[in-house]
Amino acid sequence: MCLVNCLTIRLLTMCALGVVFTLGAQNYAFTVNTSVPTDTTVGNACVAEGVNLSGKIRQTVHVNGDSSGGYHMTVLSEHNGMTGTGDTTGAKYQGFGSTRESLQSSGVLPIRVTTQRQFRLIGQGTAQNTVVHYQSHMTVNANGSVTASVDDLNIVCN
Repeated sequence: MCLVNCLTIRLLTMCALGVVFTLGAQNYAFTVNTSVPTDTTVGNACVAEGVNLSGKIRQTVHVNGDSSGGYHMTVLSEHNGMTGTGDTTGAKYQGFGSTRESLQSSGVLPIRVTTQRQFRLIGQGTAQNTVVHYQSHMTVNANGSVTASVDDLNIVCN
């Protein structure tokens, strides 16, 4: 589920990774903050309709590097106070949530990526609420092969 302007967010993350690889084997730390306006449609699994949301996504990218060429990157995206309307029912919704991605590597490979996402689509009046919890973890070894991959998705309707 893409809850943000994914292209812009991914480009910012790739730029940060480019800086990481350019800096190479040295100690460094930097943080980049941005706010991205977004208009997106998310699926509401509880009532089987799309919800058109608009608002701003705040993102913080923090990177630490060490003298051996390793790095740790954390990307935190917060989408709070988004507003939207259901495609079919016309119901009004507010969207709140966050995504935290963590990347760790001792160089280019191996790499470990962990994602935690929580998003609440709160219906106004009698519209049903949807809460999405998502966690994933992936490990890629030095040969570029995925050696571990776990995904856990939980959707609660109330």
